[in-house]
Amino acid sequence: MRPLAALFGIAALAACTAPTPYQPITADHRNGFADAQISSDRYRVAFNGNSQTSRETVDLYLLYRAAEVTLANGADSFVITNRDTATRTSYVSTGAGAGHPRFRPSGGSRLRSGAFGTFDPVQSIPVRQYEAFAEIRTFVGAAPEGSDAYDARDVIASLESKISE
Repeated sequence: MRPLAALFGIAALAACTAPTPYQPITADHRNGFADAQISSDRYRVAFNGNSQTSRETVDLYLLYRAAEVTLANGADSFVITNRDTATRTSYVSTGAGAGHPRFRPSGGSRLRSGAFGTFDPVQSIPVRQYEAFAEIRTFVGAAPEGSDAYDARDVIASLESKISE
């Protein structure tokens, strides 16, 4: 019963947050997209998601942002020259630990007894967040022959329905 209660607690905590919407990083929003110009035709774009944002969504939002940056700077297509998606893992603890007033150690058993019954004192649950980064090179007109270029307008048209603001 206790593992089930811990799962309900984590589910309740997760329900308090929705996946990161497609938004810029600001003082009020630490997750979302950011970009910076590196040179006249090169940009670094990034998208950070919260613990409810899947890796696939983070990668999709990064590609969408690269297309937006391309068009906003007067170009038509872009090539990704460097790309990475990083995973940050933190842990959420459930249960009552040694500092909790109901914690009553008893022998070497993992389970503890207290005024409110026997319980498992602490469980750690991993929580993952994804951050995607890319450096892009933009081109006015068609990209060089043989490159793995994206047409920015095509990217926006095909991904637009998957973007949640």
